[in-house]
Amino acid sequence: MKKLLPLFLAMFMIIALAACGENKPDDTTAEQRTAADLTNFYSQPAETASPTATFKKEITVAHWQAIDSIDPCLKNGNAAECVYKMIHGQLVNYDWISGIQTPDLALSWEIENAASYVFHLRQGVKFHNGEEMKADDVVYSFVERPAAVQGTTGTAVWNEIEKVEVIDDYTVRFILKDNDADFMNRIYLGYYPVLNRKACEADAEKGYYIGTGGWKIEEFKPNDRVVFTRFDDSWVWKENGMTPTEKVTMRFIEESTTYAIALQNKEIAAASQIASVDLAAIEASGAHTVTYEAESLYYMIFNMANGKFANSEDLRKAVAYAINYEELIDYATEGLGSRAYSMWGKSQYGLFEDFDEKYEFNLDKAKEYLTKAGYPNGIEVKLLIKDKNVAPLLQAQLKAAGFEVIVDVKDTAGANAAVKEKDFDLYYNGITLQPIGGRFAFIPDIKHSTNRAFYDNPDMVAQFTAAQNETDDAKRKEIYKEIQIEINNEIPYLALFYPAASIAYCDGVSGVLWEPDSKPDYSGIRWAE
Repeated sequence: MKKLLPLFLAMFMIIALAACGENKPDDTTAEQRTAADLTNFYSQPAETASPTATFKKEITVAHWQAIDSIDPCLKNGNAAECVYKMIHGQLVNYDWISGIQTPDLALSWEIENAASYVFHLRQGVKFHNGEEMKADDVVYSFVERPAAVQGTTGTAVWNEIEKVEVIDDYTVRFILKDNDADFMNRIYLGYYPVLNRKACEADAEKGYYIGTGGWKIEEFKPNDRVVFTRFDDSWVWKENGMTPTEKVTMRFIEESTTYAIALQNKEIAAASQIASVDLAAIEASGAHTVTYEAESLYYMIFNMANGKFANSEDLRKAVAYAINYEELIDYATEGLGSRAYSMWGKSQYGLFEDFDEKYEFNLDKAKEYLTKAGYPNGIEVKLLIKDKNVAPLLQAQLKAAGFEVIVDVKDTAGANAAVKEKDFDLYYNGITLQPIGGRFAFIPDIKHSTNRAFYDNPDMVAQFTAAQNETDDAKRKEIYKEIQIEINNEIPYLALFYPAASIAYCDGVSGVLWEPDSKPDYSGIRWAE
């Protein structure tokens, strides 16, 4: 559970503002707002309603994805993170602005080494069933229940834990199987909550509903809605002040085109994951929209195994210079995305972008490298892509430099099959980013299934391992810098752009934490009448 009142904001953390009084959001359209312009908008106070304002007791928000399970150990954990933020708490939170962890259920911690982490728990924290949270619940949540349930969502953490030792009722030590200096940047995610052993063992079907958060589950209808009622005995409200909202309904709405009507009729207070084509209609409905840089990336993958790019750095650089990045961003995101120079995300630990060669669009250079690669008259290549709308643009851009592009449009399953067979030369793909520095440790690892370029660089694998072993902040960032420089030079993967994410909310709505990973925290939502 995030600390809710007051909430701090800046570039990547947005609070939806109340529109009463003089502190209204600017009326610039979402399309006109740049990243720099948004800084002021984000840093407005969390509560701008009049001191005498009254608030709605019940609020409905739209959820962007159907949820068929709210068990944090199961596969649907990622989609259900918005639910977990309402009912559960994690050991730590993550501050997207500073890139550091902040206290949640753990008030403090020590990193003894890259494989040993000690957490000191809050005392007096009550679960929804009245039980006090203690160290044994942490052991159950991170070791025993994941092993029994055999889930898939959180295996990145669960599989690397050797054991969790109970030092006393409010102190635990995590011992990892291998060194992982990124461990603290993994466990903030919503599907790593602290569950109550007693509740889960007594009720295998719904025991995981019981959390430490400010909200309890009143009703869960899979793929439809989740209804929450306020848990007045939560430590969150005792520390930060009680929210005036008593009930929140999180409703699944499949198409963002329907958000405009729901917002106009005030059926919903807020929504995320708004398609850019729907922004104008939503703004016309009288609601407010904000667009910001999302924590995801689109990039180009070169087949480094048996494709035409496998042994030709010059040919890969020809592609890098042939792409008109500005035109691509305008077309793919309606101008709301931003250029990516590194495979690292803007909030990712260790980001480095100050490369000597940045591959700006330059047709002359593209043709020069094509000639250096031995193809002065051009070459035919196969582009694997899932986005049929972007395909013609990339095909035309590369053709201008001398590439004859055969486009192979497939769905996700088809694309995965084609990659497995190495049946492509280029692959246009997207990925969700995370703050961990080792997010792209798969890039040089030929054994890793996510390494779709089949890039084999044992020295870089060793660099990633060294980073996992290094707890000195400056030294670890230097390792990640050198890795990014090498990826930029050899370009088995070519970063293209960060897409934008958009949210919408009604007048009078505040207290929502719009995190850059597009999983809002509605725990503190309020709606002034």
